[in-house]
Amino acid sequence: MTVFSPQRWLFVVILCVGFLDWGSTRAEVVFPDDSGVINVTEFGAVPDDGQDDTVAIQRALDDHPSGNHIFYFPGGRYRISDTLRPARDDGVTKRNIFQGQSRNSTVLKLADNLDHDDAVIDFRSGPAQFFRNAVRDLTIDIGRGNPKASGLKFNASNQGTIADVTIRSPDGTGRVGLDLRHSDEVGPLLVRRLAVIGFEVGIWTGWQTASQTFEDISLRGQSRKGWVNEASQSVFAHRVHSVNEVPAIWNAPWELPGAGQGRFVLVDAVLQGIGKAQDTAAIRNQKATYVRNVRTPGYERALVNSQVGFRGNGSLDGHEIDEYWANGAADSRRGGPFQLFPSPDRALRLPIQDAPVPPLNRELSRWDGPHTHGGVPNDGVDDTQAIQQAIDSGATTLYLPRGTWTIDGTVTLRADLQRMMGTEAHISGRGRIRIDDGSSDAILIERLQGGGVTYVHATRRTVIFRHLLGWTYRAGIDQPGDVFVEDVVGAPVVFRRQNVWARQLDIEGDIEDRPGIEAKLVNDGGRVWILGFKTEDDGTHILTRSGGRTELLGALHVGASTQGPRFITENACFSAAVAKGGTDLVRETRQGSTLSGRIGNAGLYTAFGADQVEEIYVDNADREQVEVIGPWEPVTSAPGGFMESDFLRTKPGSKGRVVFHPQVKRAGRYEVALRWINQISSPIRYAEGVSVEIFHAGGTERVTINQRRHGGQWNRIGVFQFSPQGQAKVILHAEGAGGYVQADAVRLKPVPHSGEGAIK
Repeated sequence: MTVFSPQRWLFVVILCVGFLDWGSTRAEVVFPDDSGVINVTEFGAVPDDGQDDTVAIQRALDDHPSGNHIFYFPGGRYRISDTLRPARDDGVTKRNIFQGQSRNSTVLKLADNLDHDDAVIDFRSGPAQFFRNAVRDLTIDIGRGNPKASGLKFNASNQGTIADVTIRSPDGTGRVGLDLRHSDEVGPLLVRRLAVIGFEVGIWTGWQTASQTFEDISLRGQSRKGWVNEASQSVFAHRVHSVNEVPAIWNAPWELPGAGQGRFVLVDAVLQGIGKAQDTAAIRNQKATYVRNVRTPGYERALVNSQVGFRGNGSLDGHEIDEYWANGAADSRRGGPFQLFPSPDRALRLPIQDAPVPPLNRELSRWDGPHTHGGVPNDGVDDTQAIQQAIDSGATTLYLPRGTWTIDGTVTLRADLQRMMGTEAHISGRGRIRIDDGSSDAILIERLQGGGVTYVHATRRTVIFRHLLGWTYRAGIDQPGDVFVEDVVGAPVVFRRQNVWARQLDIEGDIEDRPGIEAKLVNDGGRVWILGFKTEDDGTHILTRSGGRTELLGALHVGASTQGPRFITENACFSAAVAKGGTDLVRETRQGSTLSGRIGNAGLYTAFGADQVEEIYVDNADREQVEVIGPWEPVTSAPGGFMESDFLRTKPGSKGRVVFHPQVKRAGRYEVALRWINQISSPIRYAEGVSVEIFHAGGTERVTINQRRHGGQWNRIGVFQFSPQGQAKVILHAEGAGGYVQADAVRLKPVPHSGEGAIK
């Protein structure tokens, strides 16, 4: 049976509309003139004039090697006649950011009929020192008549990204759209919102030194393979859409012998076969694979597993993959997941949430930086006061121009600030950046290289950390707000009773002989979801305790093996898919007993009991569990919604209602909570008197909620008894509410018998 989560249902709906195109939904990227950005037009590149811009762009690259430079391409079409290569520094190319104005408006186009046999952009090959490279918000076009050309040969180490990029071949030819196998030691890195159109191979990943994390990937019109992964490369992917006649995922040796096999995690995908796809499988696997919530319409079968020596679990017919792992824990790598105590034969499946989009004010008049208040980069003098003055000036974006800024005191992010952004700046010192209350529900901190500065989370509002090299995080209050960590290299971290979503998290350093540091990541009673975790050196990787829940989708340990357990679970819930490298020793404590063991090559490890009832979520997007009555409309433009940042809304005076049907599988006491967006984030006047009706095992209960307050968080309604046989329902009534009414999400959280709250 296939289980559709709320986020999967919405994703499938989006895919059914057509090939994904994020370009029309992203705001255009601009920078102040004093931000230190390198504008390629200042070196002679002129878009849309039909003249060759290659020499001018290459001059800009050569004049600024490896210095955290943003090479900015204003909107327009740039004519390219040869490969663009960032300049080398100490044998590598690092800290080079290709930045377009938007993926739709900025196009780097290879001239037609050149017979070019290389990529349009090549970040070069070499050792794993390619820090902070990035390509953002542009389109790479190989032109017509260039069948041997590729789009992008990318290289980044530890922290680097491709985001909001299209790579296309107008005539469908070309070798590789995104080439990440041209060199060993490519990664860790994060690729998000990438579309590849045409080419023999859409994405080619290979080698084994570092992992690569992907999210929101579209492939269309490849002639040989949609995505090839080989040579023991570890790839962790979430939300992939492929429309092809050829196999979509080829996690197996290429046609050439000796290429080796790869490791692949694939969650929430639609691999749509057309034409000749009816004669082949959507996924071909020959090593370690974990696949979940994947549809393969139009293909002959979903997955063929051709393990060497006929090891592992078998192939899959049909067109629906609920959950599958190639390597089990039994003999010949068959069977279910590895377990120390009896656990479900499935991953934890925590709810996956995208980071909210703060209501960023794009007007440069609301940007401010320390340099306008007396701060000077690169002089070693403390800039704390100048940075704070820029924040308190009423700015919505604090920007740090390229250079090194010193923070020895405490900078407090507060007031109207929505974003702290470095134009690839460096921060140093031993101070603190304190995240405090402010007018926005969420704050974004991005594009910085850090030193010894610590981020102190002292507010219930959400914090998004993105594209940071050097990150130290501490809780400043007992239970801070939600945290999103994306493309970040950091120090060991402890999350206490928090919701955390991480994409491409790299925590390094030997902690085995460091007192007080129990693990590189500690989940103390919270919910932590990770897509792509990489680390090096000795020490336990993840410790989950005190009822916490951790789901790990893909991990790679590089270098020497740790001596102690890699994963420790203490009276908590944990699952890990395709975790490779380092020790395979794990330890679990459950109900006073402790067991240890080695997971070996098992593709899935589960450490949670069937009696540890999971929280139940119902999002407005889940049409199988939500009944909409009356004139409710979907809203996607306001931040703060639970899944995909969307919710339902109806106008004042409506008599409509929304009925949530949570599927209770185990009788017990549950805390019912509702979520809605914050009134601060919207000019709409929301209702103060929304009637909520709860149908539970003991009857019904009606309460009134105020949606003008406490938005962007879970709000407790009460504790009720539910049973699988009962018709559990939570109904939001719009009639008589006194304003606009939201319907976003409902949560049922198990409550132990000693928990507070009377049984209703």
